[in-house]
Amino acid sequence: MNLRGPILVGASALMLLLSACGDGADPSSNTDSDHRNGDVSRPGSNDDTSTPACLIKPYCVINRHTKPVTGVAFSSDGKYLVSASEDGTIRKWDADSGALLHSNDSYDGFVGAMAASKDLSFLAFVGESLEIHILEYGPDIDKMRTLPGHESGTTSLALSPDDQMLASSCFDNTVKLWRVSSGEEIRTIDAHSGRVTCITFSPNGELLATGGSDGDVKVWEVATGALQRTFHEGSMVWRVAFGKDGKTLAATSTDSPISLWDVATGDRRVSIEDEQTLSTVVAMSPVSQTLAASDIKNIAIWNSSNGKRICTLVGHEAWVFALAFSPDGKVLASGSADNTIRLWKVPD
Repeated sequence: MNLRGPILVGASALMLLLSACGDGADPSSNTDSDHRNGDVSRPGSNDDTSTPACLIKPYCVINRHTKPVTGVAFSSDGKYLVSASEDGTIRKWDADSGALLHSNDSYDGFVGAMAASKDLSFLAFVGESLEIHILEYGPDIDKMRTLPGHESGTTSLALSPDDQMLASSCFDNTVKLWRVSSGEEIRTIDAHSGRVTCITFSPNGELLATGGSDGDVKVWEVATGALQRTFHEGSMVWRVAFGKDGKTLAATSTDSPISLWDVATGDRRVSIEDEQTLSTVVAMSPVSQTLAASDIKNIAIWNSSNGKRICTLVGHEAWVFALAFSPDGKVLASGSADNTIRLWKVPD
């Protein structure tokens, strides 16, 4: 499995922050009565994607988690999907049918941040304790080991593209880099003047991007831990995501539009803003200029090269906490406080 980019700013913390910004609805309430008692639903989709105003429904709704879904990621072949939830489980699904294939208990309360290897041989996650857990899948039995973690809660996890290095960010303003095979801490970076909310590796693994409550997005050299760039968002940064070539960095923040930064020059290339009240989670396609960003219950699909909206994905009943593109960019998976995972066909 391959998870690129951050999963969440700590699900419980993000829910509390977002509840003050939204429409008054409880972000953890599940009001999707059509699917409350079912496992998988296929509501169909709107195939008319010819105009920017098109609305698209999910082709598959998975409703097996009992609490908010905090992370989703596809396998490198796109056949499988893994999810994490505040119900304390990590689950593997068939990405086409939505059938449940495997389930693990975290043994540490809810599952917050999560990152999975491309081949699903291991998965890193955090729960209620300060430790970082490594779940190793085996042919007969699954094994668990732990890393010491940070001095306060971990907000985000990311694996390097070669799955050899794990990055973690924290409320203590730091980022740590870990060697996955041994659990050795490689270095600690004093990253921000406030808590570090999100973290992601560039596609080539040479850079690390972080966002903080201090309103800054920073880019670091992985090999040395040296700061390369600082982008000023001006308000708490929710998420960061690299484009397919690593030359563009997308960021969402509390008071700003979606920003697309040029990593080499430090210039803001595009600012995306329209009727969306608040963009929180962002993901960029691994094969195109397509960008996805959540707006409370809906997800907007944008052309990142010109900032134009392509379509809107509708169906969630509460805040969207996680987004992930399939490796071919044709499918988007979303996880929400309505306890569901939804799968969407992304228009070309």
